[in-house]
Amino acid sequence: MVARLSGVPASTIRMWERRYQAVQPSRTAAGGRLYTQADTARLALLKELVARGNAISTIAGLDDGSLRERLSESVARPSAPVGRCRLALLGESLASRLQPALAALPQIEWLGVHASAEALADLVAPGVADVVIVDTPTLRAHRIPDLLALLQAQQPRLLVVVYSFAAERDLLNLDLDRILLMRAPVDPLQLLRVCLLSLNLAPRGERQATFEQLMHQPAPPPRFNESQLATFAREPNSIRCECPRHLSDLLSSLATFERYSNECASSDAEDAALHLMLQRITGHARGLLEEALERIDAAAAA
Repeated sequence: MVARLSGVPASTIRMWERRYQAVQPSRTAAGGRLYTQADTARLALLKELVARGNAISTIAGLDDGSLRERLSESVARPSAPVGRCRLALLGESLASRLQPALAALPQIEWLGVHASAEALADLVAPGVADVVIVDTPTLRAHRIPDLLALLQAQQPRLLVVVYSFAAERDLLNLDLDRILLMRAPVDPLQLLRVCLLSLNLAPRGERQATFEQLMHQPAPPPRFNESQLATFAREPNSIRCECPRHLSDLLSSLATFERYSNECASSDAEDAALHLMLQRITGHARGLLEEALERIDAAAAA
């Protein structure tokens, strides 16, 4: 739940807790973690600052006030120039072969060689690397969760796994969107050209980033009351379909659920944060449909 509300993957939260004590949740009798609303808000702050280029190791010890102050003063990390591909390498054996090929492709922006996923997370914020190459001699079933966690944490356009030996069943388990498997030896120049092709893919975190932004913004106030929606539904118009009526019905249902989420009882801070998220996202959905209804009404009146 806290991962969904804060936007920080669960594996990253665990790593930030273990290595940097970024948050210190209380524990249940059975040993489970209990996060407060303040913990969730702090994780969201840390995520935003990391996305703006701050290494988690340099900000995890700051109090919430200092984090907010730094966020207000920070400038968002500039996006890569058009046509450039930001590339990070996990594993050192392939580095010596890639380095000479980089000179032939100035469109590649090199983000360095990293010995582990933790080292990569310390230096490269989520969503910054367009491509992460994982250089591994063997690809076994026990490595698959780590690769999936890396994909979720770094949010690259493409994760390229270069391996020497693997079982076919393990390869099938990694035949996923955003993961490309390449058997070694690979031609360095061809590998880098594959990386450039990734620029045609939409960023993995784009949809999630939009959701997180909306989740933390108050929804617009309603444009229509129930009486106005009923009028839209029953009045004749030049639109030869039932869309105005269906939109009115949807808006009425969304408004009702929005009020319900606002009034729903919460047993703890995490439950309250969940209901706030539902209320805000529903409100933004209502706002979009209200805009659509207004445009339909304007077209019908023209």
